[in-house]
Amino acid sequence: MTKKILILLPLFILVLSAKELEIYQDQAIYKVKQNGKYIGFFKGGNVSCNSEDVEIISSFKCSEENHICKLYNKIDTTSFNIDEALENIKTIEAFVSSKSSSIIDANKILESAKVIAKEKSSLNKKLLNLKKELSLLNSQFSKITTSKEPQYLKEPCSGELKITIPSKYINFSPIYEANILDNKQVEVTQKVAINNRSGIDIDAKELKLYYRPLREYIYPINFRPWIVSELKPMPRVMYKSAKAKVASDGFGFGSEASGMGGDIAPVEPVGIYNDAREYIVKNLKLPSSAQSKKVNILEYKSDISCGLRVYPKSDLRVFKICFFKPKYQIDKNSWIIKENGKLINKKGIGRYKDGNYLLYVNSDRDIVVKRKKIVNKERKSGIFGGSKKVVDGYKITIINKSNKSKTLKVIDAIPTSTTDKIEVKLLSIKPKIDYKLLKNGKIEIELNLKPNEHKSIEVMFELSYDKDLKVSY
Repeated sequence: MTKKILILLPLFILVLSAKELEIYQDQAIYKVKQNGKYIGFFKGGNVSCNSEDVEIISSFKCSEENHICKLYNKIDTTSFNIDEALENIKTIEAFVSSKSSSIIDANKILESAKVIAKEKSSLNKKLLNLKKELSLLNSQFSKITTSKEPQYLKEPCSGELKITIPSKYINFSPIYEANILDNKQVEVTQKVAINNRSGIDIDAKELKLYYRPLREYIYPINFRPWIVSELKPMPRVMYKSAKAKVASDGFGFGSEASGMGGDIAPVEPVGIYNDAREYIVKNLKLPSSAQSKKVNILEYKSDISCGLRVYPKSDLRVFKICFFKPKYQIDKNSWIIKENGKLINKKGIGRYKDGNYLLYVNSDRDIVVKRKKIVNKERKSGIFGGSKKVVDGYKITIINKSNKSKTLKVIDAIPTSTTDKIEVKLLSIKPKIDYKLLKNGKIEIELNLKPNEHKSIEVMFELSYDKDLKVSY
């Protein structure tokens, strides 16, 4: 491995004041005032001083004051040690080659061979360990930097230095946690996870997070008449067979992975909910790292209502679903869900519906649900005049395999017609049970299941339509 040549370049540690970072969904802007030249291990964005673009130069020399420089210098030292071990192995091999023909005494040859073999084995083991270490160091380094060498301003900036960083190197995402307390209240915690892999250790007095892009391109809209015209059949065109040509174009993106963190002293940041989709964090030290920095934004409690539901036509699993009214806008529908402080789902899903927010908490595996169509021989159909009537249905079987009583809401449906040519009528639900027939054919049934109880529900409906009409459902 080629040794690095040091370029003599005066090094100044970046002294920051009036530091501000803005992170949008497409890029981030870091504004600082500094009296030195060192920027960091950063390439891929724009650097300006007092709104004027400035020249950036690379160096092979780096200060020992931050964790990226320490890692960089450790890689350099490890590379040098590998080169040194290789040279030592070559020296031993050359020595053996030159001396083997001059030693006549067999005992001395054997003794020398043992010493040389032991030394060479030790060097080979050392070389192997050094190569493994270098591979790990390079892997860590590539996850937290965008440049292979430290970057410096050619001339110091006497005013405001602004660094624009692409979103793939620095970004944030909301994290939502719900702690359900006895199915009556929910504690909602909103956090943000901030990722910085830009190669710049950021120390922001104020960090502004915007859940929207900074740049939005809207092209001029021209009015075009909406024309109705007679539909004419298109002439049939005959094509000759030909081999399809397929073009592919791919773009690679780096993936996040756990790695080394910074050695900057930890400071407790303060998160503030400034507005919907807009947050502020005060006093945030954000070293370039493969690990996310998590900051609390807000916490509140709300009343909640929970229950078990099953949608047999779509999914036979029984879900626990909770409803609550959020006090603040929810921007992301993935949740960490707890019950009385105990983690039960790291990848819960939620969504807005009818003014409430639904949390799909987890599935209840103690309740088994089956759904099957009524067999053909049980169907009754016939033609009456010019109309055809078809009787159809399905059977739902539910078993509570637990030793606890459970209340379950079953949500299914009968077909619904979008035309007056087809009529659909609910005939019966057996056994006799309370139910709600809602719009679009939706049926809601609430069941109380005793421990180990087995229940069946049979739903029958009728379709009426012209005998010459073909129907699918």
